[in-house]
Amino acid sequence: MNAIIKWWMTPKLPPEDIFDFPLLQNKSIFGKGFHLISHWLIHPFKRRLARRYLKLLQSYTKITVIGVTGSAGKSTTVQMIASILRQKGKTVATPPSIDPIFNVPNTILKCPPWTKFLILEMSVEYPGEMDFYLWLAKPDIGVITNIFPTHTEFLKDEEGVLKEKSKLTIGLDESSFAVLNQDDKRLRNLARKIRARIIWFKADNAAAASSVGKLLGVSGDGISYGLKNYNRPKHRLEIKKHKSGAVILDDSYNSNPEAAILTVNYFN
Repeated sequence: MNAIIKWWMTPKLPPEDIFDFPLLQNKSIFGKGFHLISHWLIHPFKRRLARRYLKLLQSYTKITVIGVTGSAGKSTTVQMIASILRQKGKTVATPPSIDPIFNVPNTILKCPPWTKFLILEMSVEYPGEMDFYLWLAKPDIGVITNIFPTHTEFLKDEEGVLKEKSKLTIGLDESSFAVLNQDDKRLRNLARKIRARIIWFKADNAAAASSVGKLLGVSGDGISYGLKNYNRPKHRLEIKKHKSGAVILDDSYNSNPEAAILTVNYFN
């Protein structure tokens, strides 16, 4: 029975909490029913279909899969990488602000057979969640933006965060690439455990995206163009102008103390 339950359920949400799930709040009875059917009955089949489909693409096409994780800057980095790589071919990336448990399989299934680059945001909150993403998709390139003490309700402490997120790069083989933040001491120490070839970048999201672009053969001008024209996710360093003339930098989405400090440093 446990094996059947494990097969069926996503690792995201305990069954007893299903009606307390935030996405179900303020929904009608019909809305709740539709949500539960689509996410709890249909999704288990969808994620297995997505896994098989991506394996097929990786076996018979030249698709490059890029996984992105970290404690801050993931969505922005994904959109920057996507903007850069679109100049080299068909690129599909996870849209921001959607639960990755559902977002990753849905994004895989959006790939046409001629997709050249697939970029997946692999955000984790729970122990074992990264294992789920790596079961779904085997990346050729793994990017870790930074490690902060986030989601400690479930991951306990910074070491727990590092242990879970680092699975993305520790699992890469010698033919793959790990793109890591050189300014993060925890990631410098992690390098000893990684078999993949390591590419270091300095601190910010643009540097991480540029490193991936260079690795995949995008020119300097192409990288600059991509960084100037990426789709900026809402509430992530979003620049707004107030009627008083003041400029507001909105970085309110899912922020944490370290990310807030990075935002303040952005003014420099």
